[in-house]
Amino acid sequence: MPILSAVGGDAARNYGLTSAGRRFKGGDVTTTDLLTMTKSMTTSVATIPTTGGNLVVNGVSLGVYDYRVVKGAHTISSFTATDYFTTTQDSRSAFVVFDNNLTINNGITFTPSVRKLFLCMYVKGNLTLNGSISMTSRGANHSSSGGSNLAAGTIRLANGTYSGVSNPQVPAAGASSNSSGTAGQSGGGGHGSNGFAASGAAGTAGTSYTGGTGGSGGSDYHNGNPGTANGGPGGCQGACGNGSIGGGAGNPGGCGCGHHGDGRSGGSGTGGTIIIFVDGTFSGAGSVVSNGVDGGINAPNGPGGGSGGGSITIFARTDSGPTPTSSGGTHRGGSGTARKLSIVSS
Repeated sequence: MPILSAVGGDAARNYGLTSAGRRFKGGDVTTTDLLTMTKSMTTSVATIPTTGGNLVVNGVSLGVYDYRVVKGAHTISSFTATDYFTTTQDSRSAFVVFDNNLTINNGITFTPSVRKLFLCMYVKGNLTLNGSISMTSRGANHSSSGGSNLAAGTIRLANGTYSGVSNPQVPAAGASSNSSGTAGQSGGGGHGSNGFAASGAAGTAGTSYTGGTGGSGGSDYHNGNPGTANGGPGGCQGACGNGSIGGGAGNPGGCGCGHHGDGRSGGSGTGGTIIIFVDGTFSGAGSVVSNGVDGGINAPNGPGGGSGGGSITIFARTDSGPTPTSSGGTHRGGSGTARKLSIVSS
């Protein structure tokens, strides 16, 4: 029975790995879960960052994926994003697969240069992480407001029970405004604060591709404006009155305004999704982070809401590595899930 199947293509050119001796060759892929897919990708020849095709996981369409396969033991002592990632943002996930040991040295931040639907890494050997793997401010804008206009989908990570978690996944719906994510969720965007006599606006819920965006603060007689769902722009406060009002964080950050010129825009960015599979030992003194960014917090009357933290899941066979973090941005951005699971199913 095939572990992966390709959509289109004859049997001699099947892009997914369908039987022993066949190599992964990209293209449209349907798979049961990401662990199955990434294991099969180690059969590929070495690649530069390459567009794969449409990805369907556990019956859920997850847009288009890119992939990069590295053969042999690999050490990253200097980093250029385009060595590992394409520059297409918001509409693609990124798979980076190592068929042996991987070392990321101190001072290196392994991150795409643009926003991605999610980052998935597979290390067939050991991962020694003394630098950082980050999706801070790399959550996707998959809204219709300057983004890819893709619906969020639940990302099935693996089938079975791992460290007591059955069929771990990143849910399509993240936490709501001001709330922290659980069970794989991203964090919700922060609610902007009240001004003199008007209310700040709500942030948005996170999704499987992004933490939520922040709402703007309220001014003296002008209520704030909410963030845009699906990782879109943060809430923009266009009517100042006599206040100094902050915009909400998002993609991009929402505008602030100040009667005296001291209103602050929200920060640009949301926390993104990271999935890491390590088939050997995960170790090192580095970090795995996917934090939200701050709203317009130095606007004194009505700070804008921060964006939500992303979702991080690390699977390893043996674990002595750093604990992941996915904090929400100030003001009131919710933290995302940051968890470690065994890669061995029970």
